[in-house]
Amino acid sequence: GLRAAAAMSACAGVASAGPIVSSWIGMSGNWTDAMNWSTDPVFPNNGVGQTFAVFIDVDQADYIVTLDQMITVDRLDLVGRALGRPTLDLTSNDLVIEGDFLFDGSTSRPVVFAGGAGGALEIGGQATLRNSVFEGVGSVTSVGALVFDSDICDDLCDTPLLLQGDTAQWNGSGDIRLLQGGSITVSAATSFTINSAQTLLDDGVGGAE
Repeated sequence: GLRAAAAMSACAGVASAGPIVSSWIGMSGNWTDAMNWSTDPVFPNNGVGQTFAVFIDVDQADYIVTLDQMITVDRLDLVGRALGRPTLDLTSNDLVIEGDFLFDGSTSRPVVFAGGAGGALEIGGQATLRNSVFEGVGSVTSVGALVFDSDICDDLCDTPLLLQGDTAQWNGSGDIRLLQGGSITVSAATSFTINSAQTLLDDGVGGAE
């Protein structure tokens, strides 16, 4: 599965001293086009002796980063800025984040979506969701700790979220909305703590388990 592929990628060679920092510097474009990254001529994808910490947080007009092959990285920050919002389009490809994932849409509501083609996202470290939007992702699997920390809302639209880590928390002053079949499934091994007085909204198509 996704974790097996990530493990193979991480163990394929001698580990580097630390992840290579790679920042998106382009407008809309494909992930594998190295010209869109600060690490040109290399695009971020864990391989032999190297891992990547990736930052998609350009302060510019709305833009789309298209995942045009399966990618594994050590860390990902997807952050909205004042001038527009980034969209990470998985299309039909899988993205494995072996470490932490920050999805911060506090200024411009970023969107991660798969366009109905079934791409999947797996997070191995802590996932922090802050005013996040998922649309049509085949699955989002969190095997580490997950924290909802929104002051607006977090949307799961036509996207199942699978919580498989030891802990999950719902903090902040934002609602969680399950739309168009969006759902949250909490494993028996996960302790889900609710520190928020906000509302879990369900349009009747999806649900929480």
